[in-house]
Amino acid sequence: MSSTTGRTHVMMLEPSIKTCSIPVVLIHGDYHTGDIWGPKPDNKPGWAEFFVKSGFTVYILDLPFRARPKPRSSGGKPITQLRAQMVEYHFTAPEKVKNLDWPSAHTHTQWPGTGLRGDPFFERYMRRVVPEFLDRRERQTAGQRALAIFLDKVGPSILIGQGSGANLAWLAADLMPHRVVGIVAIEPAGPPFSQAARIDEQEGRHRYTPKFHYAQNVRQYGIADIPLQFNPPPVQGTFADLLGLDDNDFQPIPNPLRQLPNLRNIPQIIVTGEASPHSLFDWATFKWLKQAGVPVQHIELQHVGLRGNGHLCFLEKNSDEIAGFLLKWMRQNVPAIRQQFNAALEASRTPVQ
Repeated sequence: MSSTTGRTHVMMLEPSIKTCSIPVVLIHGDYHTGDIWGPKPDNKPGWAEFFVKSGFTVYILDLPFRARPKPRSSGGKPITQLRAQMVEYHFTAPEKVKNLDWPSAHTHTQWPGTGLRGDPFFERYMRRVVPEFLDRRERQTAGQRALAIFLDKVGPSILIGQGSGANLAWLAADLMPHRVVGIVAIEPAGPPFSQAARIDEQEGRHRYTPKFHYAQNVRQYGIADIPLQFNPPPVQGTFADLLGLDDNDFQPIPNPLRQLPNLRNIPQIIVTGEASPHSLFDWATFKWLKQAGVPVQHIELQHVGLRGNGHLCFLEKNSDEIAGFLLKWMRQNVPAIRQQFNAALEASRTPVQ
């Protein structure tokens, strides 16, 4: 599948027994390709196989300007790359490198192996990491268009996005609300209008802070860096009337807060790992979306008995348990899936004549 800004590669996986006609679409985040949804670094099955075995058709996307698409506007030179030291600090071993930037870092237990350079699971993960060739706005524009073209072809789907892939799910749903029946956002890029971290060049890492403030030109549409469809529309050139964030808390906005009408009929969930830096700020994304009229839930995994997860929870030892929780949420909260699940359940209980 092609778009004007690059080529999107799509892999379709079909279950042996289909229990739901609504497909699952897996959307990768920054520095990843669709391969990240396949076998995990410990070689155990990933989420693609989990949802296929659960009876869903699964689509895995490689969005434009990742490993396989050939970048054009950047001249082939990456803008950003994910370094091994940063992966250790933030994703795979925050508890081992004495990362005290967020209070729950020490609770991380779910990454297989040591999470440090030299460990085979760590090195296997790093071999899947790819550079970024475009800035955030270019990536979001290309990704939104690619997903819109894809959804127009396959029809209503449930979107599961990780990191910036979750933000792309929101952008796609804003453009094609009739093609999205539900959104699962695994630690989306955030918080709205703000930076929760600064780059420490000396240590080669991000330093997180429990307080965050308005940052010009950062997610200036709340969950995106490119326009969303607000009602009433924001004044051209100013985003002050979209803000609900002030000194790490949300304040009431009069007359009234602008709504996101294209997202208001789509069930959604934001998922945050106990030991992830997102534990500092995913609540802000959730609260801002609620103010904008979006039917979103926020689940911190430790509160449903899933402990010790970091930002890459979908690759960690208990990833199947997390996927199982999400499957249960989908069956209970997404009407199109709930109806089919209940019908299949009722049919299984009906005695054969």
